Amino acid sequence: MIKIKRIPGYPDYAVSRIGGVYSSRIYGCRERKIGPWWKLKPVVSLGRLYVDLYNGPKKHKRFVVPQVVLMTFVSSCPDGMEC
Repeated sequence: MIKIKRIPGYPDYAVSRIGGVYSSRIYGCRERKIGPWWKLKPVVSLGRLYVDLYNGPKKHKRFVVPQVVLMTFVSSCPDGMEC
């Protein structure tokens, strides 16, 4: 079984150590949350995998998947480094 951990600052999302990003909310459904985790399909751009994480209605930020894993399991990206 894959162990997932909630993403800090984004309570409706979780990530696994191998880069799977999951959501507990269905897109387009603001009020009703669902029980199981749904795996998100990342967007591929310039050879990188991106996911959009929403924190409130119409408030979202696009992250590179390895950056999400880093900020969840280690900490934020160190100054002067690229994630």
